Amino acid sequence: MSPAAHGAAPGSRRAARSGGSRALPVVLGVLGVLLVGGLIAAFVMIGDTGESSSGGTEAGQSTGGNGGEGTGAGTEPGGSGGSGDPATGDTGGDAPAVGADRGTDTEPNGPTEREPRYKEGDETRTIDTNECVNAREHWDQEGENEGSVTMPDFYDKHFASVKECIQAAGWKYTDDEKVNEVLKGEGMVVNQSPKRHEAFNPETDEITLYISTGYEN
Repeated sequence: MSPAAHGAAPGSRRAARSGGSRALPVVLGVLGVLLVGGLIAAFVMIGDTGESSSGGTEAGQSTGGNGGEGTGAGTEPGGSGGSGDPATGDTGGDAPAVGADRGTDTEPNGPTEREPRYKEGDETRTIDTNECVNAREHWDQEGENEGSVTMPDFYDKHFASVKECIQAAGWKYTDDEKVNEVLKGEGMVVNQSPKRHEAFNPETDEITLYISTGYEN
């Protein structure tokens, strides 16, 4: 290596060290600026967060206050939310009176009696008088049935036409028996004695008719 080149190397190293020394303050300054900026940003964010929390708390308190006012307004018209006066011992005497009246109004009534069902009879359901006048001879003519006829069927016929049939034949009948029932209706024959198709002796026997009242039991 030449002496010139050997002599230039120390100078270059000194220049490099001098340049590095001058750059160090610049780097430190930049780092300081960044640090200060970060701290300022952190403080700003903390301040914003505190204000938001304070605003939410105030809004909640405002909402709670309004709710309390709404409750007070809701109970005021009824008169049952009176606070009373602690000094005089008044606890709101109007409320019991309202409660007493209300209890009287809501007192249950006793069971109501239901109207009994009723059905009107069918006057068009009649029996021909020939069923009695020309009643056929009973099949059993021995003993006490001698001279008997076969009893006609009066069931589900209106009593007026049945009585006409009996009277037309000159037969005897007792007083009618009333029966409470709503299937056939008022005035309809629901039973008879003697029964239909049984032996009936016009000379000695009497007929009993059971007639519906049209009302249920």
